[in-house]
Amino acid sequence: MMTAPIKAPQKTPVKAPTTTPTAPTTVLEGIEMSSLTERCCVEALNNDVSTVQDVIRVFVRVCGYDLAKAKAYTLKIHVEGRAVCFWGSKERCQRVIRAFRVIGVDCNLLEN
Repeated sequence: MMTAPIKAPQKTPVKAPTTTPTAPTTVLEGIEMSSLTERCCVEALNNDVSTVQDVIRVFVRVCGYDLAKAKAYTLKIHVEGRAVCFWGSKERCQRVIRAFRVIGVDCNLLEN
């Protein structure tokens, strides 16, 4: 029985992409850019005292974040050691800072 010879697959040239790839979508994406118009922001610093549950609770109750966003910022603070996590008027930012300091989280008020 005769079989036809197997042909090797032809290599086709790979073209470079014409557009720049975008980063994957995350819970935090778009938040920082949309909040740049606010005058002040809060940078929270990681510590070894506050519990994850307490930090999430402040994000939900004081910042008004949903649970997914609160968890994402808490993780970002834990992993990176700090994170800009709230934008608003100076008064609102000071309120958030007071709430974080009650649970032992040190914060910085950053003014634009």
